[in-house]
Amino acid sequence: MRKLSKAASAGFTLSIDGVEIASFSELQGISTKATAKSEPRKLLAHELTHVAQKTVGAGAVSLTVKTTDLGQIAAQKLRGGSGRMLTVTATNARGGDIASYSGKLLPPDRSATSETVTIVCEHLQRVAL
Repeated sequence: MRKLSKAASAGFTLSIDGVEIASFSELQGISTKATAKSEPRKLLAHELTHVAQKTVGAGAVSLTVKTTDLGQIAAQKLRGGSGRMLTVTATNARGGDIASYSGKLLPPDRSATSETVTIVCEHLQRVAL
């Protein structure tokens, strides 16, 4: 991801070949869990904070956006071409770009009427505002 500022993201948009197909402001279905490497014991407050910080960033987080409602113009634009450019943009509360990621989609079957895009994040940090 190309980082533009340290501000927290308030929303996300998903575009394929420059056509926005989805926007969302909440990430659902994300869970994290701690795996103990030693015998269970009571943790001190500063130890608990450290465990929580390590756990939230650990592992890959999958984000899945499904849509079948692209609209006619968007669907026509997406039918052509050999590969599709995927762009995910994180925005702040005012709608300004914070970070973006671009990649290429190469679906095996072009006859499908809907596609599922799964985005895997290397790090996700929860921020309380």
